[in-house]
Formats: sequence, C-alpha cells, structure tokens
Amino acid sequence: AGVDTALRREVIERLRILRGEDVFNPRSLTEDYFLGLEVQRLGFRQAFSYARSPESRELIASRSYFPDTFKAAVRQRTRWITGNNLQAWERFGWRAAPGQLYWFWRDRKGLLNQLPNLLAASLFLFGLLRWLSACFYGTPWAVGAAISQRPWLETLLWANAGLVLWRLTLRTGFGWTIYGWRHAAFAPLRMPWANVINFCASYMALRVFFGAKFGKKPLLWAKTAHSFPDAAEAKTSRPAREAHYPKAYSP
Repeated sequence: AGVDTALRREVIERLRILRGEDVFNPRSLTEDYFLGLEVQRLGFRQAFSYARSPESRELIASRSYFPDTFKAAVRQRTRWITGNNLQAWERFGWRAAPGQLYWFWRDRKGLLNQLPNLLAASLFLFGLLRWLSACFYGTPWAVGAAISQRPWLETLLWANAGLVLWRLTLRTGFGWTIYGWRHAAFAPLRMPWANVINFCASYMALRVFFGAKFGKKPLLWAKTAHSFPDAAEAKTSRPAREAHYPKAYSP
C-alpha cells in the first residue's frame, strides 16, 4: 500500500468475517483511511513505527514525488478529500471515541475553510502592498491604523501570525532534514500555492461527491501517476533522522 501498512493476521481474519471476500473496501477512494477507522472500532491498537534495513541499519521509507503539475495535484487532492472527508463522513458519521472527534474535525474542516483561506491571503497581500506604499511615500498606513483601533483584532492577528510561523518552521525544518536547505528555502512559497490547490480540490470534491449522489452513480477512483526519485537523486537526499520518527503513535 502507498502508506506502507502492516496488518496482523488476526485483523485480516476479523475483517474477513465482517466483509466476506472484500477484506478491503473496493468502493472507498481512500481505503487506508477507512481501514484505520474500522480497525480502531474493532478494538485493535494502531501504531506509527519505523523499520531498519538489515544490512545498513538505515531507516526504510517509501518516497515518491507529489504530482508536479497543477491539474494532477488538484486531481490527487480531490480524491483524498472526497474519500477522507465526504465518504468517511457518510460511512462513519461523527461516532467516535472522544479523542477521535478532534481528528474528524481537523480533517473535515477543510471543506469549509478553503475559501476563507484564500480571502485571508488576499487581504494579507493587500495590506502588505499598502504598507510598502505607505513606507515608500511616507504616508500613514490606513490598514494598520484601523487594526490598532480594535485591540481584540490586533491580538487575534498576532496569535494567528504566530501559528503560521510555527507551521512554516515545521515545514521548513522537516524539508531541510530530508532534502536539504535548497528544498526548505522554497517552503514559504509552496505554502500559499498549496492553499490554492486545496481550494480547487475542495470545490471539485464537493462537485464530484454530490454529483454522484444526485446522479445515483458510483464514485470512481481517479488514478494519479507519480514519479519516483532515481538512484542518483536518492543519494543526494539526507538520510532520515531517528529523532523525527516516534516509535509509536496512537491518536
């Protein structure tokens, strides 16, 4: 599987009892997501772990590039959003252990916050350009004056800026760890571009999902071609550091 999943035979046998021959749900667009939720509901424990090569003792990981064209990237994200958010919502609802509700909300809120994300980015760009203009011409910054008159808004914006910087620090740090500083240097540019892709993918996911429902047609699994690093490129990547891979993780 693309997520490199390992299952105990006991889990497979339980799924076979419940599903018959279809141990893996052929109608799910994101079977790994469905499988994780179903295994949890069966009472089994799940863990995020790592494996080492018997020869070199280096960490083993699967690597492939995310689609590098806009159309292919939106297509990939559309399938993920449709399966993880809409199909899973339909199949599992919000019935979950208290700790799991946060993860449901975290995944599904993207259906609603992609448009505000683009709006916020546009307002930020507008405010930045007005600030540069005010600095250049020596005039008052009207946007800053309007914000300073509302202390609650100023506090909220500073808190949000801190969260954005924290997220950007993590993106940059992990990119540097695996791919080096050149890859990490472009993290600030990829972040707003990712918001554009997510917005388009969210729109397409809603369109595809409800179009299939109203048309009484099955959802189709949209295959996206991936490219993989060759041997030369793999050697230029930094080896993964053990400190960034927890031995076990159970949400």
